[in-house]
Amino acid sequence: MNNIFNCTVLAVLILMIGCKPDPDAIPQGAYEFGIFVVNEGVYGQSSGTITYYNPDSARLVQDIFKLANGRDLGNVVQSMYFHAEKVFVVVNNSNKIEVANANDFKEIAQISGLQQPRYFLPISADKALVSQWGADLISGSIAVVDLNTNTVVQTISSQIGKGPENMLLQNSKVYVANVGGLEFDNFISVIDVNNLQVIDRIVTDDAPNSLQIGNSGTLWVACRGKTVYANYPEIDTMASTYGALLEIDLNNGNIINRIQLQRGRGASNLAKGVNSNELYFLYDNAICRLNTATGQWQYLVQGSFYGLGAKQGENYIYACSNSGIQAAWVYRFNAADGVKVDSFKAGVFANSIYFR
Repeated sequence: MNNIFNCTVLAVLILMIGCKPDPDAIPQGAYEFGIFVVNEGVYGQSSGTITYYNPDSARLVQDIFKLANGRDLGNVVQSMYFHAEKVFVVVNNSNKIEVANANDFKEIAQISGLQQPRYFLPISADKALVSQWGADLISGSIAVVDLNTNTVVQTISSQIGKGPENMLLQNSKVYVANVGGLEFDNFISVIDVNNLQVIDRIVTDDAPNSLQIGNSGTLWVACRGKTVYANYPEIDTMASTYGALLEIDLNNGNIINRIQLQRGRGASNLAKGVNSNELYFLYDNAICRLNTATGQWQYLVQGSFYGLGAKQGENYIYACSNSGIQAAWVYRFNAADGVKVDSFKAGVFANSIYFR
């Protein structure tokens, strides 16, 4: 009996050793919690990636889509969105959206038929909108995607401006910032989600690029302003227009507060802060903080940054370094005083940060 028992134990041990999981394999639910960085990669190359970081365990994984699927994401990864246990990764110059399982990044589908897509926004369980610049990077439109079939079923082009960028859903309306693509534009398109038609246009300053709802329910808009170069990178100040932060009353579309910034060096990357009164943005080689209750803003962290993110309920803000074709770093700062907490390495042209 002892010999039989010993042999049985030995066989089980051998089986367990033989079935030991690969330490480099992706565990189930590897990405259920953490920070995700979108890295554009070099234009014209299939070098765009997604970086994952767990701030609790300090687990850092580069290029998680390729790790899960054995292939590159594509040419210029622009943005991503978590929705219904899926992740939608917008690959701008490859004219597609990769749909993957949000927990392990395994491929589910591809959405094709797009023209220079920028951002993805679900408007119901079955539909999403995608802002796109068009093949000429000017003639913008909004693609309507059926989330059941992962196909483009409609295109909204009437009264959509040049280079539609970030979108925001509020009270059954989608607000689209028209940054201008390779040119400039100066208004926000308002789409009714019930009939998918543009029902209004809100005139802004030049190059509105990002949107957030403030504490009082008003819409805050970061405008970069028109930038004209005398001899790149030198800016022709007089030929450029002022950047601005705008507060808009959504009941009537009126601008109720305008914070004027420098010519040709306006605000971008407007992000919702730790509490409902705070917004963060990039401006003048710094991370800045805006108090939406008072309309006052201040410099928080000096430095050249390309991307920005903050998660409500956490006392941190995250910023991607502007590192050119070198791998970027992502820095975590204390939101109260701007003191650096830690950092981790990301990919090339890290442009945005997302949370789960």
